[in-house]
Amino acid sequence: MPGTKLPARHRYDTDLTDGQWGLIAPMIREACSGEWPRKATLRELVHAIL
Repeated sequence: MPGTKLPARHRYDTDLTDGQWGLIAPMIREACSGEWPRKATLRELVHAIL
């Protein structure tokens, strides 16, 4: 989220590399206007699922 500094978190073995994230990021849509704003980045949401 622009302008929002997220706290540092522990890295896990399942976290995506920048290259892996670059492959899947275009497949995940951003929040549309009028929807509730996300409190986490898309990458953090994918890390939570993994």
